[in-house]
Amino acid sequence: MLATLSATLIVASVVVLGLSGTWLPGAVVFAICLGLGSGINSIAQGSLPLWLFGSVGYGAITGRMAAARLAAGAMAPFVFSVLMERFGTDVALLANACLGAVGMGGLPGGSIGRQTSAGRSHALTLRTSARKTVNHFPARAPEVRLPEMRTLVRAILGMKSD
Repeated sequence: MLATLSATLIVASVVVLGLSGTWLPGAVVFAICLGLGSGINSIAQGSLPLWLFGSVGYGAITGRMAAARLAAGAMAPFVFSVLMERFGTDVALLANACLGAVGMGGLPGGSIGRQTSAGRSHALTLRTSARKTVNHFPARAPEVRLPEMRTLVRAILGMKSD
């Protein structure tokens, strides 16, 4: 929920900036939305991996996520300036907003967990080095597509699947 709210605020701030141009109230709304989105994002960056994957390997997971985020952040100014130079500021802002909206599509709509056809809930599980399964969530969790999301995040971070 926090990650979705953060991404929505950041994308909204870019859209407001693109639509308002040099209008001062638009710049104020942009600054407020971007500040709120960035603040919530800093909270979600630390808590979401812990919530999704538990405390086992938390440092390794967040380290890999930070490396990917920092690499993208290092390339972003160069790519954005090339877009601005070749196509103009409006197109660059539109591309930024579209990429943010695509990123929001990968976020879960609610909480973690999924109901089976028998009505039982699947909680997130991780394998420890002793080959024991560790349950990190209560048995009664709201619905979401966890297996697909967990597989995608593990593939991006280069981790082996269960």
